Amino acid sequence: MLPLNFSNKLKLCTPKPARTQSPKPLAAIVGSTSKQICLLMPMDILTTVDIIEIMENYIEKVRPPENIRKQLDLSYRIEDQSVILTEIRPIWNNPSESAEYSYAKATFIKSKNVWKIFWLRANLKWYSYEPMPEVSTLKEFLEIIDEDDYHCFKG
Repeated sequence: MLPLNFSNKLKLCTPKPARTQSPKPLAAIVGSTSKQICLLMPMDILTTVDIIEIMENYIEKVRPPENIRKQLDLSYRIEDQSVILTEIRPIWNNPSESAEYSYAKATFIKSKNVWKIFWLRANLKWYSYEPMPEVSTLKEFLEIIDEDDYHCFKG
């Protein structure tokens, strides 16, 4: 596991609400392996830092070699209670631009203390991963993605 120093990667920012709006959740800007992303975090900050550390280590382990990252790269994003794994590829009709394509999602259910696993079908809807719909840790989710016994995630 790579030791990570989050002092340069995680910068906290709290958006100022308008007078008529209720305060928004705490937000952070994360220096991801491929780009900076802004994410909303209803989870507590320590849990989010743990998730970022696990995901950064995982992405570092599974990323393709440096020389092909312009054609294929891997990343992730955090949306609310979910961690979404993505592929980054050039757009087919405009190779100078790239797009993110999601392929796996884990959503944390705080009341049950489990991660629900989803895969993205061709109709662009998320479906529960029936062989193992829930796991207790994010690391277990990543192991299932790596195994991909039913070829739901990576084809």
